[in-house]
Amino acid sequence: KKLLSAIIVDTPIAAWNCNEDSECKLTGLPIFPKNYVVAIRKEDRALLNGIDTILKESKRNNSISKILEKWNLD
Repeated sequence: KKLLSAIIVDTPIAAWNCNEDSECKLTGLPIFPKNYVVAIRKEDRALLNGIDTILKESKRNNSISKILEKWNLD
């Protein structure tokens, strides 16, 4: 049984859900820009450096776009 009348979520999640459910409808434009923030303790420089490395590599090799395309989230 479906209980939601409306929901606000990230655009890729909304797109996936609507792709899976023919009754789902996206309305309006995204409310927020595509910026995401991750909080990391100052002591966790290695974690920050690892995340930065992965993000830079993903941008360089276009793997994020490929993932979004694969799951019909682009």
